[in-house]
Amino acid sequence: MDKRYILAHDTGTGGDKAVLADLRGQIIESAYQPYDLHYPRPDWVEQDPDELWTAVANTTRLVLEKARIDPEAILGVGISAQMFNLLPVDERCQPLTPMLSWLDVRSLAWHVGVLCSIRTIKSGQSRSVKGSASQSSCCHQLTRARR
Repeated sequence: MDKRYILAHDTGTGGDKAVLADLRGQIIESAYQPYDLHYPRPDWVEQDPDELWTAVANTTRLVLEKARIDPEAILGVGISAQMFNLLPVDERCQPLTPMLSWLDVRSLAWHVGVLCSIRTIKSGQSRSVKGSASQSSCCHQLTRARR
């Protein structure tokens, strides 16, 4: 019987690591390729989805070449991805923007405002207190807790 393998990828925040293992779990080969994080503005963290895909393709190719394994011998592929990212796509699944990293906090101020409004309403006060000292205190507490 021909030998079979599992290919696993860890597409982390800073790079992709590919590991080729046999069915007993013995690591045969591995490769790593970093990719960039882009910081176009304060609190914004983006990545180029094509750069991530290229890293996955390159590390796959590299472990197969280094181990001299025929791609047909791969029984399965597993992928572990970085946390909560966002990649808006069009109807053809083409990226509309760079991928927003889980490190991106550009919407934090909006979320704090929503949470403060909810707290204000739940405390029995009307929306008219928006901008009041109590909401200001709430927003300060939420922002401080984030740090």
